[in-house]
Amino acid sequence: MVLIKNRDMTDLAFYRWINGFPLSGHAMDRSRFLGFIITARHYKSKKYDTYEKFKTECLAYLSNLTEKKIKGFWHEKQRVEEFLDEIASAEIPMQIEHDETKSGIGYIQSNIIDHKLYRTEITKEEFLKKGITIAEVKRRHNAQI
Repeated sequence: MVLIKNRDMTDLAFYRWINGFPLSGHAMDRSRFLGFIITARHYKSKKYDTYEKFKTECLAYLSNLTEKKIKGFWHEKQRVEEFLDEIASAEIPMQIEHDETKSGIGYIQSNIIDHKLYRTEITKEEFLKKGITIAEVKRRHNAQI
């Protein structure tokens, strides 16, 4: 076991993952690995951003890791980062629905913005035009507060 000082959160996430040797592919191994990737992304760490840096750090703690195993981890890390990039660049999820009640038909637009659900009443015309913009959702929500 390696004793370390608290250098930064990315290093802690890396050590937490790498110290789970033998890295058997168990769900907890995967959870620690994903935690490392997400932490590095969150803190914009450059320490593990190239294969050579990643390999050097892996071998510093587990000298018996094979090149094939390290490359496998590296490729998985890249796939997860690409997936996270896709999610970050995707349009904000939106759902438009209508609700028939005794008083007629109402139209609601639901958006997730900054991890919060916004449900906004919209007109029939807005409904037929596929909804309103995110800026308009925020404006209407702020006007209600």
